[in-house]
Amino acid sequence: MALPTLVLLAVSVLSVLYWLVLPRALPGIPYHRKSRRNILGDLPRLLDYVKKTSDPFEWFSLQCVELESPIVQVWIKPLGPAVVVLSDFREVEDIVLRRTKEFDRAPFMKAVLKGTGPYHSIRMSTDETFKAQRKIFMDTMSPAFLHEVAAPQIYSATVDLVQLWRLKASLAKGHPFQADVDIIHAALDAIWAVTVGGSVGTTKTQVDHLTPINSLDLAKDKDEAVKMPKGPVPIFFSALTTITAALETMTSSPSPVLHHFILRQFPKLRRAFALKDKSIESMLKQARAQFLDQEHDKPAKSAMDHVLRREVGAAEKNGYHISDAALKDELFGFLIAVSSSSMLCTRTGSMDLQSRRAMKQLPQYCAGPRNTLAITNMSKPPCAMPSLKPTPKPLPQTISCVLVSHTSTPS
Repeated sequence: MALPTLVLLAVSVLSVLYWLVLPRALPGIPYHRKSRRNILGDLPRLLDYVKKTSDPFEWFSLQCVELESPIVQVWIKPLGPAVVVLSDFREVEDIVLRRTKEFDRAPFMKAVLKGTGPYHSIRMSTDETFKAQRKIFMDTMSPAFLHEVAAPQIYSATVDLVQLWRLKASLAKGHPFQADVDIIHAALDAIWAVTVGGSVGTTKTQVDHLTPINSLDLAKDKDEAVKMPKGPVPIFFSALTTITAALETMTSSPSPVLHHFILRQFPKLRRAFALKDKSIESMLKQARAQFLDQEHDKPAKSAMDHVLRREVGAAEKNGYHISDAALKDELFGFLIAVSSSSMLCTRTGSMDLQSRRAMKQLPQYCAGPRNTLAITNMSKPPCAMPSLKPTPKPLPQTISCVLVSHTSTPS
């Protein structure tokens, strides 16, 4: 066979292969034309954005803005199907609440959470097993539980936080100091008390550590931050923070399962998971012992108390027993979810107070290095709070997003 014929055949084969591996567009849904002609699709743009901002989900919202459409399609998995991004609130609400038989959990989210909570209900398809397992934890988000069990513990932790900030502000004498870690500790204190029923007192430990100190070495420059002495922190909280940070990394990875496996080989994460498993096993053992000794006709005092009651009820009613592995994953997921939401609410409230600092009844703040804040008016209780990253400009038509891997035949 002549050389030109072989070259032509090779070019033809390569052209066909190239065409076959190109992303396939779903008809009628906007997309970026350049991504359609790239074997990797939108993945390079996504990775570049995540590298700059560490927020992959914001990137999905931005695609709706760039293409000026409440529904768009992107390709984030080479040789994989298109991902549909929907940002219309009413449609999203309809899918999430009323069309669960047509739309189930996306494989990507299952992959993200596989390493952290393989038996958690958030990874399960909506079947009878999911419903039975989810029902055990269902009432921990009810108004009655939040009002009678969670609210008093959160209030107590917040009072401790204000006491700590008042003490720090007194020692700082107008200098800024870091306060975001205090919010994390207060949230974990509250959620631990809500979950188990007992307090570890991380914030009070910091207060006790700072109380004997009369003064600190302060810089002449009022804008220079003060390094506050730190008291001991429960090692479980450190493990929880490490695992949460790893989980956040999974959401920006194109291959979450492989990424988690690699991270799991590092001693720090390996120790964190081992400590997490040991702590939760001890927590379950203690909660079950207390459950057997108490009167079951009285209101539940913690989430664990409530869950164990529901577990016994489910076993008596239909013979369902949740496995220890699933119970541990559900409990750990509860700790992560509720502590994160509590931290977000506290940060948001503090940011709101910061934005209203011109009001006379609020203390005045002065900006310091590294975007920290300090109290300059000590006649009122302090509310020191670090300035977080500037909030991006509100995105139109991006109230929420649903990612759906479409499996129908593309055009």
